[in-house]
Amino acid sequence: MYSLKNSRIINENNLIIIKPEKKSLYIAFFQSMLAAIFFWVLVQFSDTLNFFFLTIVFLLLLFFGGLAVLGMIYSIWGSKAIINCNIKKIIWQQGLFGLGIGTEKVLNFNKIQNIEVFIDSDQRYNRHNFVLIEINVIDSANNKKNIISEFIQMSQLEKFSMQIHHIADEIAIAIGCKMISEKS
Repeated sequence: MYSLKNSRIINENNLIIIKPEKKSLYIAFFQSMLAAIFFWVLVQFSDTLNFFFLTIVFLLLLFFGGLAVLGMIYSIWGSKAIINCNIKKIIWQQGLFGLGIGTEKVLNFNKIQNIEVFIDSDQRYNRHNFVLIEINVIDSANNKKNIISEFIQMSQLEKFSMQIHHIADEIAIAIGCKMISEKS
């Protein structure tokens, strides 16, 4: 298992799963705390508050409560992409907040041309001292589909680049294609 800043990669039994970062669970927990506060306000002040304010508090409770539940489901069971070597397909989870509720994008291994590691070190981003590193799948029609996107500080680029290249190499071996590296 690899743990990056914005993704966790699990490689086991002909299956590579790219999951969201652990940080998303903390965000969902924060949203549930906000929903609990709005629920407390609704219960404590339901007799004294104006109907308009009660409606707003109730809508905020529904919004943050729903986001918290969906965020917890996504951070615990959700995934960004699944590379399944048994059925020879890559499945991107889409739908409602990326939970996989709804549609899926599927790409067969035989339509994959190569795996690309893209390092965006454009000079206009240097002022922020960050670099974008992506692992993309390029299909036979030259369409790029993103698997992993990470921002990293310029000072950590060399070490992190080696780790990303190693992950991309494992993905390319699992798929049976070549890995290329590109810089901008």
